Amino acid sequence: MCEGTVLPIRDSSGLLSPEAISTSPLSIDQQWIDVERRIELGNKWAPGKLAKFQCDISCMISPEMFNEFVLPYLEEQCKHLNYSFYHLDGPGAIKHLNSLLSIEELDGIQWTPGIDQDGLESPKWFPIYHKILSRGKKLWFLGLPKNSIKEILKELSPKRTLYYYPLFK
Repeated sequence: MCEGTVLPIRDSSGLLSPEAISTSPLSIDQQWIDVERRIELGNKWAPGKLAKFQCDISCMISPEMFNEFVLPYLEEQCKHLNYSFYHLDGPGAIKHLNSLLSIEELDGIQWTPGIDQDGLESPKWFPIYHKILSRGKKLWFLGLPKNSIKEILKELSPKRTLYYYPLFK
């Protein structure tokens, strides 16, 4: 919910000021919950409300700031859904993985290695995948090369791993 919601509403130049960080999420979080109650979030993927959260600005804040300013809102938002995932974006966000995995209501993580990084299929990321799965969460792959599925399946549990391929790619 972080900058993806705040930036269109606010001038981004002051986004990282303590005042912006400590006041913006309160109002926006409540607005999200109010809207979620009025409409059915979700899609054809799940038999209930599903959302994938992200806070790409997390790469620029410490784990302490993430735990104070982001984690409580993610925990609350997850409580309003049947299925919830978090988009973990790049090596700079890995420092928040333990905090994310501590959210009981969070169902899984969708990992994106980031620009100029090894692809999803790289063994470099296997420790992250194992950590996510070992904590009882699902792992959601977006854009995994089809020719690497067999190798990934040998390494990971297929029961808690989701794969998605766009139809027109």
